[in-house]
Amino acid sequence: MPYHNRVAGARFTFGGRIAHLPAHPASLPHALHGMGSRSPWVMERATAQRADLLLSRAADRVWPWSFTARQVFDLDAQGLSVTLRLTNTDDAPMPGGVGWHPYLPRPVQICDDAPIVWPVGPDYLPGLAPVQRVGLTGDTLYLEQWAQVVAKLPNGLRLRFHQPVGLPHLVIHQRPGPFACIEPVSHLANALTQPGMRDMGPIVPGASLTARFRLEVGY
Repeated sequence: MPYHNRVAGARFTFGGRIAHLPAHPASLPHALHGMGSRSPWVMERATAQRADLLLSRAADRVWPWSFTARQVFDLDAQGLSVTLRLTNTDDAPMPGGVGWHPYLPRPVQICDDAPIVWPVGPDYLPGLAPVQRVGLTGDTLYLEQWAQVVAKLPNGLRLRFHQPVGLPHLVIHQRPGPFACIEPVSHLANALTQPGMRDMGPIVPGASLTARFRLEVGY
């Protein structure tokens, strides 16, 4: 939060305000993932079944809008429900998005049902338009309109990501290395520099963007 994946050139303009995002060493000259991934969160509540985490941030040169972000984890006998909420506490509308970025140990077999895919360039920026998913493969996939992802681990554990609300996009990242990533997200990579900023709000003052999904575990 308040955006996921890359922002081309690590800079964008919205509502007359300019965001000077930090370029990430792994994606120069682009920004990579919002400051929520590198900021301390406050544990507001914790029980055996629930954890509620809060991040508050004042407007600055990097992100010129004030906001709060919340992650809520609800555990039950079958799995985990995750709720993500981004609230505009500023005095002007702001763009914004949310996403979740778990790492899974490899080897892992991943199967999803997304029918739409965005071509990915060598700099991991998406192409100009999505296409029907027919034989398009790669170590990183930008997918859309998914309903379920199943990850099978070598020990027989089966992880099922499903019931997405407010998370129409999905990133599956399987570059060579010890981990793979399954990322339910609210918007496409680099949406902040694209005309219309699709799926990025705007979020008016006092309003929230809320998303959720469920992760179930089985054998």
